[in-house]
Amino acid sequence: MLEVGTVTSLILCALMFSPLWGGVLARCRNGIRRRQDAKLKGYRLLEEWLSPQQRAQYKSSGSFEVTGSDSGIRYRIWRARQMNIEELDCDGKPAAIWCFLPEGRLPCGDVMLAQKLALENDEQAALAVAKRAGARAPIERL
Repeated sequence: MLEVGTVTSLILCALMFSPLWGGVLARCRNGIRRRQDAKLKGYRLLEEWLSPQQRAQYKSSGSFEVTGSDSGIRYRIWRARQMNIEELDCDGKPAAIWCFLPEGRLPCGDVMLAQKLALENDEQAALAVAKRAGARAPIERL
């Protein structure tokens, strides 16, 4: 009589060498590749829409500043999907944290671009749906 561990090993070996297993692995690899491609495309598109100054900020710190279309307030957008927008005071220090993002599971670069465009073109509408939190101490970002 075979032990449970032996049976499990035999089943796994049979699956690994079956044509079905190769299809599963290929689908997994394709899904990962598509997500990576979407992520890279999102960051490239974001960089295309950044001004030269914003692009330099983004490359050096992983964030860039925008100016609100209605209030003239400066915001810093960090490389993240949520809780990544800092409202800056007149000294350039974080005064509040804002969170708003488009619906759907979008790559980070696409989210950041949507946030940039919203703040620069219709700040009031963006902040009307945003969640606000008090300022936090600056943290080291990736």
